[in-house]
Amino acid sequence: MATVAIEREHTQEALRASEQTLRQIIRWYSLHTDIDDRKKVEEELPRSEDYLAEAQKLSRTGSFGWNVSTGEIIWSKETYCILVHGPG
Repeated sequence: MATVAIEREHTQEALRASEQTLRQIIRWYSLHTDIDDRKKVEEELPRSEDYLAEAQKLSRTGSFGWNVSTGEIIWSKETYCILVHGPG
């Protein structure tokens, strides 16, 4: 019975210490990020890419990109058609 009383007292002390710690909290901070703008841009990107591809096709021009850090070179579809397949 003495063991149960000691454990109960220890548990009550732990609860009091937890309550004291909670009372010492001065401020709570919360971080909220508005992702509406990002979602809107992500939705518009495919349409913008389609417009660019169509404009390059109509004007028979192309574009390419070069990632210097990886050495990767990316050609637009129209650049590939111009350089590999030739005109027509």
